[in-house]
Amino acid sequence: MHAMGAQLWDEYGIWLVNHVRLRKIGYSRLMKQLHDTPFIYILERDRNRADDGISLREEFYREKDIDIGVYDHRDDCSVLEMLVALAERIEDEYTGDPGKSHPELIFWEMICNLGLDIFDDRHFESDEVEYVLDQWMDREFLSDGAGSIFPVSNPIRDQREIEIWSQMNEYLTEKGW
Repeated sequence: MHAMGAQLWDEYGIWLVNHVRLRKIGYSRLMKQLHDTPFIYILERDRNRADDGISLREEFYREKDIDIGVYDHRDDCSVLEMLVALAERIEDEYTGDPGKSHPELIFWEMICNLGLDIFDDRHFESDEVEYVLDQWMDREFLSDGAGSIFPVSNPIRDQREIEIWSQMNEYLTEKGW
């Protein structure tokens, strides 16, 4: 990625954080690492989560009135993109009240479920964050989803073997959504 592409990528990362009104102060280092980490999926159906994340770029380019063809950009989805897109999708499909949307709450719930909320800017450990993300994306979490974005108390299926969307549905059902 050339210099302009890198600058635009950073600007896009800030836009993503603001897009879902993430008001948590002191997590800029975590957000940057999430933005700079490619979302890797093992199950083919999780490509849908990556595609949702990448689709946010179109909205960013439209809002900034940028010709998408002018800039180099990544082909892969970042973890931040995927989580922001998923939080918005959950909000859109499950709350039914777009005027009172709060995807930032869902986003932070996923961050807390991963245990990443302890890594604020004062206590940031890049290697530890990378380890947590790798464990999650490599599906090396527990069968009940502990160590993932959607842990459940009484799993119907092994959470490591089902796509993120199915994990989410089981999680939301258990939470009474």
